Amino acid sequence: MKRIGILAGVGSLAVLSIVVVARRRRRGPDGPAAATVGAPDAASRAVGVPDSATRAFPGVTGTAPREIAPAVYLLGPWGRTQTNAYLVGGGSSWILVDAGWGSDGPRIQAAVQALLGPSEAPSAILLTHAHPDHAGAAREVAEAWRCPVYVHPAELPLATGDFAAMERHAGPLDRWLILPLMRAIGSRRREAALAGSSLAGIVHALGPGGAIPGVEGWEWIHTPGHTPGHVAYVRARDRVVLSGDAILTLEVNTWAGLLWQRQGLSGPPWYTTWDRHAAIASIGRIAGLEPAVLAAGHGLPLTEPGTAAAVRAFAERVMRSPRRRGPGRASEAGTDSRHDPEADSMSVARLPPRWFVRTAWMAHRALYRVTGGGLGLRRPTVDQWGMMRLRTVGRHTGTERTAILGYFEDGPNLVTMAMNGWADPEPAWWLNLQAHPDTIVDLADGPRSVHARAAGLDERPRLWATWAVYDKDLDAYAARRSRETAVVILEPRSP
Repeated sequence: MKRIGILAGVGSLAVLSIVVVARRRRRGPDGPAAATVGAPDAASRAVGVPDSATRAFPGVTGTAPREIAPAVYLLGPWGRTQTNAYLVGGGSSWILVDAGWGSDGPRIQAAVQALLGPSEAPSAILLTHAHPDHAGAAREVAEAWRCPVYVHPAELPLATGDFAAMERHAGPLDRWLILPLMRAIGSRRREAALAGSSLAGIVHALGPGGAIPGVEGWEWIHTPGHTPGHVAYVRARDRVVLSGDAILTLEVNTWAGLLWQRQGLSGPPWYTTWDRHAAIASIGRIAGLEPAVLAAGHGLPLTEPGTAAAVRAFAERVMRSPRRRGPGRASEAGTDSRHDPEADSMSVARLPPRWFVRTAWMAHRALYRVTGGGLGLRRPTVDQWGMMRLRTVGRHTGTERTAILGYFEDGPNLVTMAMNGWADPEPAWWLNLQAHPDTIVDLADGPRSVHARAAGLDERPRLWATWAVYDKDLDAYAARRSRETAVVILEPRSP
């Protein structure tokens, strides 16, 4: 249940990486060892973990903290997703920045003990954001060290398992997979699952003005986009930036980059990013700091003299990507229009692979069948569309077909969209309804006989705007199709 609760957080990684990580976590070995990218000799010294530390944390092997800047130690990277945590000193105190996955607690404690000794521990844990690959071990480690955890005030609802906040600030993967699964298991089981990963009781809001409790010379800056309360931690005197997932040094926005762990500057994972426009602005803000050391949440830190220029060039690529101006618009004169996957990942409404969409549909229908209709449907609310099961008659075969669709209520009518997962062809259920418009829908409160028709020109703008309340990227998704997406009205009829 704890892992279900963790997955319900707005941040989880792509489905493929979740599967890979879960398998690796169960086996327990570290990811491939690697040296700090571009680190000078003084900053690349590895601090070995003494036998006493590894004996204190059974199963921990190969932990080797690396000093990437004075009093800044990299703990990691670990696993296929190259997850990092950082031990940071300032004055007489130390803090931990980020806490990895839920299974990373022992290796974090072993690494810190290797550096500070068994009698000293960090005075606080500061999170860049509350996704499960950054906050997963926070409770375990905080309780072991008897220290508080801090996040940005806007991140507190996510850190404490507020499901409504998760819905408001969901990324694409959450909307496509995580939230539907969490809704499907029912409120009682969902609340129990979320309680297992909540940081309630130990998490506090960072103070105003950027001050960081426990260390001198550091400040936090708000870098929203990936999540609403994402922050980066900055030491201005030598321009060290701990960027979390606002900018990464691992190519996570291409399948090849993620699978082969390619190092390179990247925006936050588009599939778990809440607001890509805010994320682009945060990339620009970090670039404006001219970082001499960029230490991200995933990938190897950049420490070479050219780091600031590289970050600035990456930010400029993202900002000038032709696709930021919207589908179908020509690039401006003088703009490099070559395809740039990293820049495009931050500038267009992205969709999962088609096989993923179709698999999710089949899984949803199977859930409905296995539970006898007990799970899989729901009524709409003011900020969330409902789920209904539509029965149609095949226009060629004459046999019954079913599809589970999102909908909202408009007076006595039900309204849905013939979007086909935003693929270009018309969905089969809409073609069937045009041939046989009288049908039955199954709702959470029972079946209803309806007559289907497309919204008229006088109705469509209002109904489209209503759906846009549920999906802020509606226009961007619809622009991917070569045809107009029909707004379908299901009017009540006598059986």
